[in-house]
Amino acid sequence: MLRSQNSIVINRSIADVYQFVAVDFFANYQKWSPEVCELEQLTGGGMRVGVTGRQLRCDHGYRSEAYFRVTQMIPLRYLHFASLSKPDFEVRYMFEEVAGATRLSFDFQLSPPLPMLPFRRLVQYAITQGALRTVTNLQTILQADGEASTTGSTQGTLTS
Repeated sequence: MLRSQNSIVINRSIADVYQFVAVDFFANYQKWSPEVCELEQLTGGGMRVGVTGRQLRCDHGYRSEAYFRVTQMIPLRYLHFASLSKPDFEVRYMFEEVAGATRLSFDFQLSPPLPMLPFRRLVQYAITQGALRTVTNLQTILQADGEASTTGSTQGTLTS
């Protein structure tokens, strides 16, 4: 299992951040993850546990398709996705109020298939950079109203 975690403080209310990231996920995901060239919600209705989706990623000329399901969603606190296709992955977004702002934590885990194992370090590097880019992009987008970030620092950990 390869894993990367990052968190960042965003100078917006927890309600605003949660709405943008979790509730409006299918409308907004490609804004902070531009390598996703296609995204679709496969089940009807609003964002909730059980919703499934499909994404097509275009990374450096490599295209990969993945299906996923929302497995846990706690209002203003937590959003969890798990893969329905190979390779297995899990994605978690955690939301915490801090002095009128929001600490957004992002956790990505990947079980690479056997053919990827010789490239484990390279894959870990890509995952680590992707997690950092995710929280940084979200901070930039959500603070685009020109507000200077005085608390916007990133903290990351990685494990393999």
